[in-house]
Amino acid sequence: MSNEKFADLHLHTTFSDGSWTPTEVVLHALEKNLSAIAITDHDTVDGIAEAMSAAKGKNIEVIAGLELSSFCEDLPKKEIHILGYFVDYESSKFKQVLADLKAERQKRALDIFNKLKENGAQIKDDSFMKNSNQVIGRLHFAKALMVQGVVSNTQEAFYRFLGQNSPAYVPKKMLEAAEAVSLIKKAGGIPVLAHPFASRCDKNYVEKMIDKGIEGIEVWHIKQEKRHSNVFIEWAKEFGLIETGGSDCHGDFDGKGSEAMGRVKVPYIIVENLQRRLRT
Repeated sequence: MSNEKFADLHLHTTFSDGSWTPTEVVLHALEKNLSAIAITDHDTVDGIAEAMSAAKGKNIEVIAGLELSSFCEDLPKKEIHILGYFVDYESSKFKQVLADLKAERQKRALDIFNKLKENGAQIKDDSFMKNSNQVIGRLHFAKALMVQGVVSNTQEAFYRFLGQNSPAYVPKKMLEAAEAVSLIKKAGGIPVLAHPFASRCDKNYVEKMIDKGIEGIEVWHIKQEKRHSNVFIEWAKEFGLIETGGSDCHGDFDGKGSEAMGRVKVPYIIVENLQRRLRT
C-alpha cells in the first residue's frame, strides 16, 4: 500500500458558489483520502473557520485560502483569478476589503436577476440572494435555472444567459491584478496565478504577473490536459514559481462534485513547498 500523500488546493464551499458547506467539503476530502485541502472561496474567507473546526482531530490539514477575481487589460478575457494560500483569515483590514467586494457582488446579483427577468428567465426561488453569508456568483443563477428546468446544465445556462456576450451577463467589480496580489501579501499569504489555461495566459503575461508579485502558478487543473500542465510546469521551473493545483470543485451543482474532488492529485510536497516559501 502506497504511503504517498495528496492534496487538493482549489475547493469552493457554500460561502461562495459551492454546494457543500465547509464541513461537508472536509468530510468529502477525508473520503477521498486527501491529506490536505485549501478552502479557496471567491473573494471571501468566511468559510475557513468552520472547515478548520471540522478538521480538528482528523487526519487532514486545512489551508486558509481564497480566490480573488481581478482584471488585467493585457489579457484577451480581461479577468484573471489570483489564489491566495495561508492568508491571515482573521485580519480585520483584510476582511473589510473582502466585505466591500461582497457588497458589490450583491448589487451585481440584483442586476443579473433583473436581466434574466427581462429575457424571459425569471428566477422563482431567489432565497440564495438573501443569504448574507454567501458571496453571490453566476453559478448560483445557473443552478436556479437548472432547478426550474429552464436549462439542462450549468454550461447551457452560461451559454444562453450568463456568459460574456449573453443577455443577462453583468461584469463584476474587481481589483486590478496587482492590487489582488498586494492584498494577499499584506494578509501574509502566497499569491498564485489560477488556472492559466482557462484564463488564456501566455508566457509573456506570466512574466508580467511575476513583476506584480506572483509567487506561484496553478499548473494542474481539472479543465486542462496534461500537455498544457507540462508547459506550465516548464514555466514554473524557468521562473522559480511554486507549482500548485486542484480540482476547482464546486460541489454537486451538476452531480459531479464527488467525482471532481481529488481528481487532480497534487503531491503533498507542494504543501511543504508553500510552507517553505512562507518561512523565507
